Amino acid sequence: MVFVDEADYWVYSQIPEETRPFEYAPGQFVDPDDECFISTVFYTFINKVARAVRESHPEATVATFAYIYGNVPPACEIEDNVLIVYAPITEDFSYSLLDPAVAEKNLQERQMHYAEWLTQWCEKCDRMMVYNYYGCYRASANYERPIWSRIQEDLQNYIRLGIVGVTPEGVPDSTDDLPCERIWTMNQLTFWLYGKLTWNPYEDVDALIELFCDKVYGEAASHMKEYYRLLKDGWDTGRLAYRKAVTDTTVTLEYYKQFVRKSGVGHGILEALENAYNTASGPVKEEILYVWKCAKEVLSTFRTL
Repeated sequence: MVFVDEADYWVYSQIPEETRPFEYAPGQFVDPDDECFISTVFYTFINKVARAVRESHPEATVATFAYIYGNVPPACEIEDNVLIVYAPITEDFSYSLLDPAVAEKNLQERQMHYAEWLTQWCEKCDRMMVYNYYGCYRASANYERPIWSRIQEDLQNYIRLGIVGVTPEGVPDSTDDLPCERIWTMNQLTFWLYGKLTWNPYEDVDALIELFCDKVYGEAASHMKEYYRLLKDGWDTGRLAYRKAVTDTTVTLEYYKQFVRKSGVGHGILEALENAYNTASGPVKEEILYVWKCAKEVLSTFRTL
């Protein structure tokens, strides 16, 4: 496989001030004002690479992102030896990627159109993957987003659209002040569920959480089940009232403010984690302590819970 990358971040990218129409196929043009102008130029180039690769290596695949400029489907067709990795970098995690409720929040244009663009991409390209940001977010070492239902809904939608797979994101970019292992400590249930659901997106998530807690936390299982229940209740209550997007750049304090404190689950979460710590034994005790300390430290910044 040959991977041709796309510009990593729009702030540092230079786009020529082109004023002429671009001919992407004989007699077919896009204008600079067209929404798909930049993506058409880019994927016309990718198609040329793919045709050249096919001549020398007929069995090879050319892969590339639909990331910043490439989110918008191009006007050109896509060669059949091209694999597109769709990366909705600013996606709103309040809802599944294809949920129409995202558009109703009147967010940034990109967030409102991810579902439409991905659907159009799947009609244009036979080989699609998705790069979701389930674990790569700024607050990942301090707050576990209980997005299990969203992950399951995403994966079921991907099957329906004929998407061939998902690609895991890297967590080292998530936070600047804490080591990567703390991200795993905070998100171990979510990451485990993600792995299980990629094998079978139709699993019973509640039953999986029961199994996870029983196997991992032992005598503290009942308290951790209560913690995860409250965490999910706070998320579900908060996301319905939150009019902003929950993205990879949302900060820790905002999560605790909107989905813990305002949702009224702060006291219960602290109590559940304290009970879990006091009941647990073995190495998992230190992992519970880390989660408990994070919750206490952040919630102590609020006057009331």
